[in-house]
Amino acid sequence: MTEDCAEQSGSAVSAIIVANKAGRPTKYEPEMLDKLLAALADGLTIKQACLACGICENTLATWREKHLELEPRLTEARETARRKALAGIRKAGEDDWRALEAFLRMSFQADYRRDGSNVQVSQTVQAAVVLTEEKRRELQARLARLQSQSPG
Repeated sequence: MTEDCAEQSGSAVSAIIVANKAGRPTKYEPEMLDKLLAALADGLTIKQACLACGICENTLATWREKHLELEPRLTEARETARRKALAGIRKAGEDDWRALEAFLRMSFQADYRRDGSNVQVSQTVQAAVVLTEEKRRELQARLARLQSQSPG
């Protein structure tokens, strides 16, 4: 390959790179981020929030890679949704104890988990029967009467 061809080839590659950079404008703007974070804070899932904002999940994944400052903001928005939901459950608990139970299970999972495990308890009891001599004689007499009455 001659030097002229290499220069022309390099120029063509540069032109392609420049052309690709000029693609669709980014939607990564403060208004879009505010809308996305508000949707997450309202309790939408990542997928639902992306749909509500008109972006695909791949776009958000790209933003997360490019803009590291976005990750803590997303986490904060999800935590806001959790706090809102728990506050709602707690308020509902004023009228229904089951809501407070749900609040405890969600807030203190290790202490109030329902993992479907069953607890089985068994115990063997050994007790001595105390029989007075008088009661023993009475039972023996009853046994003798029953045996004499039985056919055979």
